[in-house]
Amino acid sequence: MWHEICFLRRLAKSKTSLSDFYCFTYNKLQERVDNSARSLNYLIICCLLVVG
Repeated sequence: MWHEICFLRRLAKSKTSLSDFYCFTYNKLQERVDNSARSLNYLIICCLLVVG
């Protein structure tokens, strides 16, 4: 969320540079990857509990 605020503030001040856009996109992708990994871990734990 903080990255979004910084990005929008910078965009309002001036036209965004390619590096800013890249950083913003990278942060968004990183969040998605983290969420997916967490979901997968929960799924594995649930399976182990059910099987065990």
